[in-house]
Amino acid sequence: MRHAPVLLLIVLFLAGCFQTHTVIFLNADGSGTVEETVLLASYAVNMIAGFGSTDSTQAFSLIDEDKLMARADSLGEGVTFSGVEELTENGFEGYVATYAFTDINQIRLTDNSDALRLGDDDGENEQVGGMNGLGLDGVTFAYEPGVLEIHIPREDEPETDIHPDSLAAETEKIRQQMQEQGGLIRGFLDNARMSASIVFPGTITETNASYVDSTTVTLVDILFGTMLDLMEENPELAARLQLAHSESQRQAVLAEMGELADFRYEANSDVVVRFE
Repeated sequence: MRHAPVLLLIVLFLAGCFQTHTVIFLNADGSGTVEETVLLASYAVNMIAGFGSTDSTQAFSLIDEDKLMARADSLGEGVTFSGVEELTENGFEGYVATYAFTDINQIRLTDNSDALRLGDDDGENEQVGGMNGLGLDGVTFAYEPGVLEIHIPREDEPETDIHPDSLAAETEKIRQQMQEQGGLIRGFLDNARMSASIVFPGTITETNASYVDSTTVTLVDILFGTMLDLMEENPELAARLQLAHSESQRQAVLAEMGELADFRYEANSDVVVRFE
């Protein structure tokens, strides 16, 4: 497999030309599968291929099976790598990797930033994305037939009011950023997306989850273009989210953002789902 220069890859991923989707399919006995989809804009794939190895006999690929097999270990005890398939859709291309598990109680949904860092990486680079950046790293589960508890660990700082001067300064910073660079940022980020959801083996009958659709609970589904809309249309709300110190402050802002299209983010730290 041809590898691309790390610097180029960092630039591309900071540009936001990626989409990642994680879906847990739960069986009634507590076993199931995890499907992780990683997509990169086709123009970025072509750029990477062009800047990659000079050995034209080696085809460039986004798939690194060694890394995918190592990912199984990070998802929990008893998780195995089942396979991977290439995927091309809507101007993006990449893959769908499938992992099997025997007990969801052993699953720990962790950050998958390595999927967004291709090529040879010596580990010195900063994270460029993933669940950690969305506050969803380390999600754990407790299951008994018909009931799944989902725990989303979040660090909470002491309740401290946001100083009006700090809020005003951050609001102005965001406003200026969008005025001066909004067009460029949109060119990169509008179609970037991250999502994570759980599909149950029966109809959901009771839950405190914020986003439910028959058999599916969505923990996060964010189109980054929606965040840019917020920064343009309501920079003060975006500033409040940026400056939030405590979980209660974050939840208050997220509640206001809940009506935004293409923005789903589970604010509850503990979610209980009952199904039949």
